[in-house]
Amino acid sequence: MPFSEEEQRRDLLEKIRAFGDEHGLFTIDLARIARGVGASESLLRDFFESEEGLVADLIGASRVAQRAHLVQSENDDALSLSDRRTREWEGQKKLKAELQLYFEAYWAARDKRSDFMHGMQDWLDFISAGMQRRGVPPDRVAPLATLVMAVFRGALFDFLGTGDEERLKAAIELWAEAEAYLAKPGV
Repeated sequence: MPFSEEEQRRDLLEKIRAFGDEHGLFTIDLARIARGVGASESLLRDFFESEEGLVADLIGASRVAQRAHLVQSENDDALSLSDRRTREWEGQKKLKAELQLYFEAYWAARDKRSDFMHGMQDWLDFISAGMQRRGVPPDRVAPLATLVMAVFRGALFDFLGTGDEERLKAAIELWAEAEAYLAKPGV
């Protein structure tokens, strides 16, 4: 049975992501990526239009995978903030390939901040919505969501470089205590 165009595109995206995990994607051109995944450059251009389009689709797929791990704990209001952040940490560190891609894209986007900020704003909105549901004072939501994202991204970057799970898990647990304090009205 032949694949639909969307199935072919998803299959190709998976192959490209696997190739990128091994070789990186931001220092090589579309022709080399095509050779690496056994496709023609013209096929990649048909599906993704350009290297930037390919990267945008990879980041989008990565964001979906990352968010799937977050949604369950973020929406579980029975969890303490510490348990929620610990569960989120455990889920995120399993996504090493997505994290590596994210940090490569972050670096590659340094000259195109507006393109990358769309994805960052998406994360900030997601985190902010959970905070608003939990009653964080409105004037604290945006700065606290930014801090949460910065702490997580920093810890994940550290994890990719060191693999030191125990130290970083302890740091996330401590951060959750600080976050709970900072989220209180009048603090």
